[in-house]
Amino acid sequence: MRRVAALLLSLLVWLAMTAGPTAAQAPGPVTIYDLHGRDSITDRVARLLAPGMEAALGVPVSVRQADVIEIYRQLAGGPKDGSILLISDPLGLDISLANEMARGRPGFPTAPVTKLTDGISVALVVPEASPIRDWADFVAATKPGPVRLAYIGYHTTHGVAVGLIEHQLGTRLVDVEALTREAVLTALAAGTADAALMVSATLTPGAAPVRPIVTFGAERHRPFGTVPAFAELTGNRRDAFTMSLGLFGPQGVTPKAAAAITAAASKAAGDPATVAAAATLGIPLHVSDAAVLEEASRRNRALIKRIGMQPGQR
Repeated sequence: MRRVAALLLSLLVWLAMTAGPTAAQAPGPVTIYDLHGRDSITDRVARLLAPGMEAALGVPVSVRQADVIEIYRQLAGGPKDGSILLISDPLGLDISLANEMARGRPGFPTAPVTKLTDGISVALVVPEASPIRDWADFVAATKPGPVRLAYIGYHTTHGVAVGLIEHQLGTRLVDVEALTREAVLTALAAGTADAALMVSATLTPGAAPVRPIVTFGAERHRPFGTVPAFAELTGNRRDAFTMSLGLFGPQGVTPKAAAAITAAASKAAGDPATVAAAATLGIPLHVSDAAVLEEASRRNRALIKRIGMQPGQR
């Protein structure tokens, strides 16, 4: 009997040593890279989910701010096991990739892993002390000359809002590049920008020194009260877009790794404390696999084509 028990024990040890990670495990520490700075919408979502993902995976999960060059290097040469991830939105990555390729440069070598949120809208905002009180005032302000608009860049998701505005006005705005939320607020405070584009969910009414005048989702952003959606103003329900955030890995990330990350994110998003925190921040958490990200990307490409955004230009 002892011999049988010893053999069984040896077999169990061998199985444990040779088995790969399960769907709820990761092979090592996970790093989620973010381009947009502390307190951006991507940073908020990543930090909201990281503790729960860490508990589910059984390995450390950290969120790291980095510039484009470092993130490109990590993704281009990174492992395919889910340990190197980028939090972003598929539309923004599609626009960035098309722009870089049009300029003869490689874009981000990514593969979608996990969808994290439903659609999040962008808002057109002005400083609290601005004489621009609403969309009509904004239109009037463009008559003497172009309005200076601070945002993260034309070849990003925010560029879609710029395209919608310019398509409606028939005139071009002056771009003030501001790569982070803090840089946008600084440009408005310094008077180097007249207005800005910011993610609605990062703006708590009364907390930021800005006032939203228009949002770009299909419906009004509820915390903003009577602030209209852009599609209301144009009378065209197609004049709307949102971005769904997700996690992306290097090209060739394994299906097993993607399943593990998705399972961990889903468990983290279902935690009652996380659900409550997301509701407070206005973040529509909704985890699913990468197929939903790909579908959202296809829908938004049609909008980009309609409003005439051209890669390699601007």
